[in-house]
Amino acid sequence: MPRRLTGLAALLALLPVLPGQTVNPPKPPVAKPAEEATVLNVFEVSADKDDSYGALNSNSITRFNTELAKLPITADIYNEAFMRDTNSSSVEQMISSFTAGAGFSSSDGPASTLAAQPGDRASNSYIQLRGLTAPGMQRDAFMTLATFSNTGSTATGQTNNFDIERAEVIMGPQALLYGNGGGGGVVNLVSKQARFNRKSGGFLKLQGVEYGGTQGIFDYGVGNKTFAVRVALIEQNSRGRRENINSKLDGQYVQLAARFFGNTVVRLVGQQTANNRNIGSNLNVVTLSAANDARNGQSIHYLLATNQLSASATGPSGGGVIGNGVIDWDNVDSYLGWRFSERTIDTMTTLTVETQWSKTVSSQFAIGYKDFDNRLFNAGTLSLQAPNVTANYTGEWAVGGTGGQPVQESIQPAKTFPARFSVAFENQLFGGRAKSQSIIGADYTRINAAFVGYGYYRADADWNPIVNPATAAVNNGRTVIGPVIWPMGGGPLAYAVGRPGAGRLVWQGVNYVRMQQNPSVAAAVTDQNPLGVTLGGGNYNLVRTVAKGVYGVNDTAWLNGRLNTLLGFRASSSYQQTLNQGSALTATNPSSGARKVSDEKSLSFSAGANFALREWLRPYFAVSDSHNPPTAQNNDPIGQEPKAAHSIGEEVGVKVQNAAGTLSGSLALYHTSAKNETFFVTSTLAFQINPSGLNGRFGGSPSTIINVDRKSDGVQLALNASPTRNLRLRLSAAAIRGEIGNSKTYKALYNDQFYANAAGQLTYKDGAVVYVPTTFSSTRPTVPEGTAGAIPLTIAALSTPGNSYYANPLANGQINATSARTTLAVVDPVHGPILTGATGLPSSSIQINPGFTPPGEIPVTKAGESTTNYPALSSNFTGVYTFSAGMLRGLRAGGTANVAWFNRRYYYYPNGVSGTGERRLFSFPTQARFDLLLGYEKRFGRYSLNTQLNVANLFNSYRVIITPSALNGYNGPNNAVFDGQPRAWTLSTTLGF
Repeated sequence: MPRRLTGLAALLALLPVLPGQTVNPPKPPVAKPAEEATVLNVFEVSADKDDSYGALNSNSITRFNTELAKLPITADIYNEAFMRDTNSSSVEQMISSFTAGAGFSSSDGPASTLAAQPGDRASNSYIQLRGLTAPGMQRDAFMTLATFSNTGSTATGQTNNFDIERAEVIMGPQALLYGNGGGGGVVNLVSKQARFNRKSGGFLKLQGVEYGGTQGIFDYGVGNKTFAVRVALIEQNSRGRRENINSKLDGQYVQLAARFFGNTVVRLVGQQTANNRNIGSNLNVVTLSAANDARNGQSIHYLLATNQLSASATGPSGGGVIGNGVIDWDNVDSYLGWRFSERTIDTMTTLTVETQWSKTVSSQFAIGYKDFDNRLFNAGTLSLQAPNVTANYTGEWAVGGTGGQPVQESIQPAKTFPARFSVAFENQLFGGRAKSQSIIGADYTRINAAFVGYGYYRADADWNPIVNPATAAVNNGRTVIGPVIWPMGGGPLAYAVGRPGAGRLVWQGVNYVRMQQNPSVAAAVTDQNPLGVTLGGGNYNLVRTVAKGVYGVNDTAWLNGRLNTLLGFRASSSYQQTLNQGSALTATNPSSGARKVSDEKSLSFSAGANFALREWLRPYFAVSDSHNPPTAQNNDPIGQEPKAAHSIGEEVGVKVQNAAGTLSGSLALYHTSAKNETFFVTSTLAFQINPSGLNGRFGGSPSTIINVDRKSDGVQLALNASPTRNLRLRLSAAAIRGEIGNSKTYKALYNDQFYANAAGQLTYKDGAVVYVPTTFSSTRPTVPEGTAGAIPLTIAALSTPGNSYYANPLANGQINATSARTTLAVVDPVHGPILTGATGLPSSSIQINPGFTPPGEIPVTKAGESTTNYPALSSNFTGVYTFSAGMLRGLRAGGTANVAWFNRRYYYYPNGVSGTGERRLFSFPTQARFDLLLGYEKRFGRYSLNTQLNVANLFNSYRVIITPSALNGYNGPNNAVFDGQPRAWTLSTTLGF
């Protein structure tokens, strides 16, 4: 029997002897089971009803258990009943699908648009709420899930819900309990609870997916008046329509609870998930040249969407039929197999002690530890090469890794240490005319994270790395493995080359060993190089974050509960130090940027009131703010450090809830202003501003992060209803108007400067003229003066198309051709270098004649432009009806209707980048989808057998959309993406006991 099945069988065998089975049954509690958790103290979490999507109480907003209808804050809450009916497994996907107006993306619109398919890896992405970022996701309002570039806990951008019973989406800038938060809101995940006085029970769920995916979940809980336990296990192999793009998950969760002295509850949580997934690749085609094949440099997605795999529609097709004629939409992203994959192990434990000191005073102390270990396997450049490409040694269509690190690994570990202490008070004021709940507390979180690159280097027969001291300045004297490509053959290979992350690799008969790309050398440590690495070399990032805060919240019910007021504050500090490889020091770039320190102190507030016009109708208002340090550790395109963000929101609305609790909801009108929000510029635009020139890039560790002011206005409706026990309904709708609040423009830089004389001849540093062969030679790019056939290298030669030394400049004027770059990189032992080493020069300093005028300034945002990565108008409605009598008894039917209009994705330049050029908004067309649910349940005493069929996108409504280039619009290079997924079914069977 497999190991995991053996463990499951052993656990099932032990269930009869767990505490709930070995003691006399306790007397039935006075409260209903759904109310049991409120008996002990205000910190405990209430259980939800199983026949409704509505949640009447929450701990996530104020930390004490409070009626949602009486709070002047809105929240969208997903309970187990909803997650079960919709077959939701990813928290991020669930929120972006069912909270109207939400999304999940980075602000890099082009990248997010292309990485939005199931199975794609969306790094540096966050949930978008109300048109703004919601970077904060926490577990039990305590454990932050964010790490270096990841917001998920199961994998990058993914959080599985097998071990949670609620996902609570708190709208607007709310920082009282969560420390840092964005203008969009925060998300809190409530762990499955071990509950006292609960009969032994649970379920075993087995699930199959149309494309071969499987899932098994075991959930069990039991408790008497002293001890309780909750266990959840998952074994999952997610497969979608794309071949080889799968995700294997193995997870365990347990919560133990014990009651001591009648007034203290101790909860211990342990959880671990191990996820191994292959990632979809969106490759570009590499042919001999554009002159040989017009498809050179084009996205394979675009060529497939426009039927150009067999032949180009606009020019020659020297490469022949791409991929041997077997590429289709099911395998186009699948050819790299496990060479483009990710492994994530997430381990978490928390210990919570809750004590009821008296009828009016209770306290909570919590500590935790989270170990997130993420490893990404990819290449410097993922490539699809034609048979006639010089570097393609297979002689046929091939895929694999090229670039500076053809086989590389990025490890991204993070260790989190949170602690919190809080005290809650319940008081009656003014002779009982007012009832007050207050909480004061302090919390502390420390995160140690890293981002370190590894590669493969040549080794001898005994597997010792071969080091050449003469080339120590390049890769520390080591030889990087060459291009690692393999034939495409008749289809994708799942397991090409060696196992990712292996310590040793044999390729083409040569030994290579896995080593750190940019190792630290103690003797090289300086103020400008705190890690002692090669400045400007491979990734080596160490990040230490310490956040501390004190907070207080008061919720008071006045006028016999008709008026509720909420007041709160939070004083916090956030310190972050980032040490990395920085940038190489030059005369024009005296700062490496290898050390960054952010030390932010902030005071946040929340205030609001809620008044009962009727018992079921309560208008409210709220004002709140939040502060958030930079959500990424990178700099802007010229190396400047990002600033902390501050958001402030105002909201008015009405809440409804009838006495029976079968109808609840809210209608909110809001305005939020966010200053210095973290914004990701698309990488192509960042390199347009600050090119990776022959002399490097300007600034200390430049990247793609900028600060942008944004604001959002809108209206949001959330409604849950269960008119009868047979019917449960949920409606979410939103209209959002978001816009950029400030214009951000960068001057275009020139980083290719070389020495030249007044006659237009290139020279070495000492003024000697550079001589070259008449035809470029990669083995001898320069020659001494007087060599037969030698000619002076001139600016005119670099500027003339067809010349052997033509620079073939990019749109920003950057020298691009291999011949020119190789020649200008020569350092003569007598005369010195040809390059000056200068960076950061204005684009007007470009020395060659590119044949066009490169832009002098490049706008990246413009005030008044719409914010992106969410639908401006959207709604979704979920309804399920269960038949309780007659021939159809036990049958349930329903589904979800989801419509999104004006799904704004990103701005692009239709006619090329320029300081005054037009920018257009690219949006998806209106998206409409209906998901079907059919189920049947049969009960056998305490047991139940439940079968459920979910059909996503029942009417198969989706399109393949051609996406424009951010720099050149539909002039290319273009791409293509699905705006939805084809119809697919999932069938699950659940045994309840």
